[in-house]
Amino acid sequence: MGDLTLLFPSDLTSFLDLIRQHGDAAYSLMFAYAASHSLLLALFAGYAAHAGALSFGTLIAVCWLGSFTGDAIRFWIGRLFCTV
Repeated sequence: MGDLTLLFPSDLTSFLDLIRQHGDAAYSLMFAYAASHSLLLALFAGYAAHAGALSFGTLIAVCWLGSFTGDAIRFWIGRLFCTV
């Protein structure tokens, strides 16, 4: 059970430290989730930004860009396959 706690931090301080160590991966994950319209994770990322683990401005830009890219891709797929 000790190895599992290394993968998934059990307290908030350890979790925020993990985000601070892997900030670029956290932003990439936020981009992917925003592109798939799963912005529920953005609430938790907002808390991490409030705690200082992520940059608020960068987080807003990544979420906006991911959401815009996901919308554009879904629109393109709809236009490609749903022509009348």
